[in-house]
Amino acid sequence: MTRRNLSLLFLGAILIFLGVLWGGNSFGIWDVDLFFHGWWTLFLIIPPIFGMIQHGVKSFDLIVLFIGLVFLFSSQGIFSWGTVSKLFLPALLIVIGLLVIFSIFRRKKVPGIDREAMAHLSAVFSGIKHDFVNETYTGGRVEAVFGSVDLDLRGAVIEQDIYMEVNAVFGGVKIFFPPNVRVIADKNAVFGGVSDKTVANNAVNTPQVHIECNAVFGGVELF
Repeated sequence: MTRRNLSLLFLGAILIFLGVLWGGNSFGIWDVDLFFHGWWTLFLIIPPIFGMIQHGVKSFDLIVLFIGLVFLFSSQGIFSWGTVSKLFLPALLIVIGLLVIFSIFRRKKVPGIDREAMAHLSAVFSGIKHDFVNETYTGGRVEAVFGSVDLDLRGAVIEQDIYMEVNAVFGGVKIFFPPNVRVIADKNAVFGGVSDKTVANNAVNTPQVHIECNAVFGGVELF
């Protein structure tokens, strides 16, 4: 069974389960409280599980799932909101750090790209501005954690398809692309946003920039 069919099976099962519970309540067969304490956290828990079934495990999905479970456990009284306020951000930073390390071993493979030659920009509690002028850019990872990154690629030389991973966690990332490329963006956002303002380039043999944008309490802007 394909990932797409598995994800549809998961979604269908959730809808059927909710429908049966609701119907049983309506006819008095049982009395199940659909709006339990912290029911709203399901909007943070179910989507990343659906995404992991459909596309595989990604850092963004794990972070959102972590946040959702923390809020659910707090709403259920497993631990107090006071404890959450003290440990949430440190725990989140630890999770993000582990995901960054693990990402070394599970980066998406793109044919013809030398990973070691790729540029990696990371701003943690800081700001970075970087311009590529008459330099060959082969893709890379851009991360802003409680910080900001401005990456200007308008003067860069991009002659082949490349891959980029952009993560904005409590931070912001702005990337400016040259007009001779076609940007294909995969957007994931929770309590944040991804804005794609790039101009479509449908010319023949146009280099493609495949970019995965993840925004958690942050923002990513593409120009």
